[in-house]
Amino acid sequence: MCSSDLSAAGALTLKTALKAVIKNSMACDGVVKGLNQVGKSLDRKDALLCLLATDCEDAKYVKLITALAKQRDIPLIEVDSRNELGEWCGQCKYDKAGLPVKIKGASSCVIKDYGETIEAHSFIEDHIA
Repeated sequence: MCSSDLSAAGALTLKTALKAVIKNSMACDGVVKGLNQVGKSLDRKDALLCLLATDCEDAKYVKLITALAKQRDIPLIEVDSRNELGEWCGQCKYDKAGLPVKIKGASSCVIKDYGETIEAHSFIEDHIA
């Protein structure tokens, strides 16, 4: 979704901005997912932004990611659903109509590289500040 798609879709919300930024970051290998890789990235201070699903079942997982992000002063944004975050990170298959099926949830992901600057990136930076 490029910036022209966002403006045509209407007002920019946090969800649409996150989706656009993740998609843009994936194009330049800037997204990391999975507990091990996310933990490493947060610990090394490679991360620019951390996303955490609020419906994660493991309380220790949430506590670890939250503590690492807070300790390293990395912005943490909470997302409503693991499945939604998994879809944004590309952990799903699409049917012929272009609708997502077989979505594998992701409890957390980290953005290490935003790629090219888009309108959604500025929106998220304003939200964090």
